[in-house]
Amino acid sequence: MKLIAVLSVLLLAATFVSGYRPPNPICREPGRKTGRCKAFFLKWSYNPKSGLCEAFIYGGCRGTRNRFESCYACMRICAQKFTTKDREYCHQLTEKANKKYFRTAMPK
Repeated sequence: MKLIAVLSVLLLAATFVSGYRPPNPICREPGRKTGRCKAFFLKWSYNPKSGLCEAFIYGGCRGTRNRFESCYACMRICAQKFTTKDREYCHQLTEKANKKYFRTAMPK
């Protein structure tokens, strides 16, 4: 019985040491909700199935709280760990989203 108690405590301690944190409730809300307005803001939402953040166009009002100003902010708040690989992912995806959504506004 003591062995089970000790193993349970060790497992719990390992979980905290490894940096695990429970998911933020905001990150479980529906993502990529444009809202009712007609503005054109590039925002990011967390997809719990893929574990990644995705770009979308936000209309400026309503929607959900699963809406972030940048991929970095989204990943820092919602991803269980934010690694160098995640930073590279955000950098590449931000460049791609800017080209996709704003290429017509950019001078040639």
